[in-house]
Amino acid sequence: MQSEQWQLLQTYPDQTALQIAATVLQQQQIEIFIQPDQPIAGLDLGGRLYVRPNLHEHAQQVLSQAAVTDAELEALALSSPAPKDV
Repeated sequence: MQSEQWQLLQTYPDQTALQIAATVLQQQQIEIFIQPDQPIAGLDLGGRLYVRPNLHEHAQQVLSQAAVTDAELEALALSSPAPKDV
């Protein structure tokens, strides 16, 4: 990743929040790049979400106006693998 091609949009604390934001942006045809945090066994770590610099402001607007429906949350929850017991 070259820094002039991508601009940091947001850092997320967990994969669920990161994937929701990524999906919302992709539905608006906004190209994204995800840099996941280094995995640590038993922890749900997030990562950083990048967009093209010319779409940064638009991406911020999209995320600020995005309302996640219960159906979307349910679909995401059902598609994710169940957490492992530690």
